Amino acid sequence: MSNNDLKKEAERLLSLEGNVRGEALRTHAEYVKKKEGEEGLEKVKKEWRILVFLWTRKMWIPDLG
Repeated sequence: MSNNDLKKEAERLLSLEGNVRGEALRTHAEYVKKKEGEEGLEKVKKEWRILVFLWTRKMWIPDLG
């Protein structure tokens, strides 16, 4: 998945409401773990942490509609 694709997916997930957001993240994590194993899941977690860091520091502001 390219960085642009990750940003788009992060924007989509961040636009979801409370519990729905958590459920979407959990479902994505289960899928990645099934397809790519624990190593793939760790890669996704690392990228997600970077995106959240950038978003919360206003270095990258997602388009939320």
